Amino acid sequence: VNYGLSIAGVKIAAFFSEKKGEVKISFRSKEEIDVNKFARQYFNGGGHQHAAGGKTTETLEVTINKFISLLPTLQNLLK
Repeated sequence: VNYGLSIAGVKIAAFFSEKKGEVKISFRSKEEIDVNKFARQYFNGGGHQHAAGGKTTETLEVTINKFISLLPTLQNLLK
């Protein structure tokens, strides 16, 4: 998941893995983006400001679509 942050201009990265009816998500961020708040609010997770995780029993496709639809809310979760 950290690889995505090495790309110029990228401030948030997410990695999704599906196993036994559960999708786990790892979030990483830099600068002002608080992925801990994001993970807690939307994906039953938590962690630290720049490193957090979450999980869901929804399908991988549904989870990724939910994540994409929620990206604009990150503006409201700035530290």
